[in-house]
Amino acid sequence: MPLRKNSRTMHQMILATHQKEEALRKFQAAEKSEKIASARVELKDLMVSYIEILSIEEFKDIVLEIEEETLDDIEENQEEFKDVQEFNSNTNNTLATDTSEDEDIEVSDEEGVIYQEICDEITFSLDGEEATIELIQRLNSDENLLVTSKHDNSQYTIKKFSKKLIIINNNDKPKNEFGIIITSSLTNNSDVVKSWSKYGAPQSKKKKFNFKGENVEEVVQMIHNILD
Repeated sequence: MPLRKNSRTMHQMILATHQKEEALRKFQAAEKSEKIASARVELKDLMVSYIEILSIEEFKDIVLEIEEETLDDIEENQEEFKDVQEFNSNTNNTLATDTSEDEDIEVSDEEGVIYQEICDEITFSLDGEEATIELIQRLNSDENLLVTSKHDNSQYTIKKFSKKLIIINNNDKPKNEFGIIITSSLTNNSDVVKSWSKYGAPQSKKKKFNFKGENVEEVVQMIHNILD
């Protein structure tokens, strides 16, 4: 008889434990639902406030901007290890030709040799597309920087280790134009870019710099300062 009583007590304890766990699950589910509902209300209020001050097209642009920034961050994380490996491979290649001495001394053009003091005065074209080509050519001669492009060449990425800047090579959207450099997540807060203009949606942390007509070597040095 005592054994049967103990068995019944054990069964009741197990049943009570299961009921407690089920009640806890229901409470957590209700709490989660309440948080989701609260977040939806906040989002709705935010959307209403945006609609009151923005047109539908401007609102759509903000949503697209958020999506683009999210995709950019994902791409950064996915490509970072691959790009750093490629960068290290390039910089550690003992067979690579060192052209730094030639760059510091002279450059050739159609009329002959232009010495370094003249090179220091060269500026980028005022035409955005031409300026982008000039910058890409100059950066490709710098073995400490890795320059890659999107499949459609709509933008170029300048990388040094884990940091990167982006050269915009399109004017498909109002925020875009040829001849500008924009920051990324790891370069948004650089001291060098504090004076740069805001890029993209109001909540975006990205900055932009218009390098058209600027001194070539000063821009290249600025890029190094940001990525170092």
